[in-house]
Amino acid sequence: MDCKIKYPRHFHNRDKDLPFCVTKRKVLKSELSENQQFILDSFKDDVTNPFTSEKIIMDLHDKDSYTAYGITMKYYQSMGIEIVHINRGLKFRQKAFLKPFFEKTLQLRNKAQEERDDVFQLFLKAILCRIFGVMLSNTGKFTDTLICFTRTDALQYLSRHNFINYTVINPEKEIIMFHMRKSSVHYMHPILCSVVALDKAKVDFYKQWVNIRTIFPGAKHCFTDTDSIAAWIPDPQNNYFDKLKSLPKMDFSSIHPMHCLYSTEHKNRPEFWKIVNMDIIEIVAPRPKAYSVLLACDRCHLWSEGACPCLFKKCMSGVPRAKVLKLTHHMYKDSVLNNQSMEIHSSRQRVVNHDWVMINIFNAGFQGLNVDRFFLDDNINSIPFGHFTLQSMPDLIPIK
Repeated sequence: MDCKIKYPRHFHNRDKDLPFCVTKRKVLKSELSENQQFILDSFKDDVTNPFTSEKIIMDLHDKDSYTAYGITMKYYQSMGIEIVHINRGLKFRQKAFLKPFFEKTLQLRNKAQEERDDVFQLFLKAILCRIFGVMLSNTGKFTDTLICFTRTDALQYLSRHNFINYTVINPEKEIIMFHMRKSSVHYMHPILCSVVALDKAKVDFYKQWVNIRTIFPGAKHCFTDTDSIAAWIPDPQNNYFDKLKSLPKMDFSSIHPMHCLYSTEHKNRPEFWKIVNMDIIEIVAPRPKAYSVLLACDRCHLWSEGACPCLFKKCMSGVPRAKVLKLTHHMYKDSVLNNQSMEIHSSRQRVVNHDWVMINIFNAGFQGLNVDRFFLDDNINSIPFGHFTLQSMPDLIPIK
């Protein structure tokens, strides 16, 4: 359904870590803080313009048109989001037609993990992700391409009603590729399956964060990845493990077998959350899909970086894995604290004019610039766009 929603001001502080009603839009430069604009001006030659493309933004703005699954809107409403008006809705028949296939695939994947067959386990994981990705693809935005070799075919393609543009592939051999708009309105795959699955996963994600925030008052969200979350948990009463046991939908099979919380009761069950690590010293996340986690090793007890290979977990999207392995935790930290920018050079193979060529790519991997939220003066703490402290106060009418 497509609704007009209102985000009440008294819920802004409660939801400032993970706001509801995520949307995809372009960020305006006027929404950034003065410090962010200063960093952007200093990096204008090193980074691409962040305002040209749409980004997934978690803000607190009221929205005139927000589309979501019906169950998702009901959950948002239960958390205080006001539905002002329903603009339009779509009714469809639902059936779990892929449930037997997914259950069998998950069963085979769990068996492969027990037998330590990493190749087959990754193969089954790729199948599940591929099905979700293909169904989520919007074929209505696709274009048809036709290759032309003769003048007669070129004139015929130019006269078609769905002609968009053309590209000359080889001028010597007169090979031209024509881009044609799709004339069919039918979708090749049931896109609603992936939309519903994505919204259900989103609701489960929010519910678990609400559970963490309820059981551990004062918990702070550090960063979020695709299907994981890093949080700082206060423990003033020294009963962290007891509270963790009461957290619903938890899988404790991935922690050390000698740990008091270790259990295989919910091992590899869907919709259950795993604890990846509880011995984190420091987390640095300059931007989405770019983070470094400094860990404490329980085997060698070496906390200095580089002393043990198990101390460091890092990610940098858009950068080859071989280059990411050479990065250090200090590089991530320096990019945030000192607003340092550094290019990462890499080489990749591409096909240009039907020939394999090696091209050099320059990635602006490090920069202390994140335009997804409004950052405060310390460039570490932030609040989402639309927070009531960022909104202008209305003019007051004097009382006579």
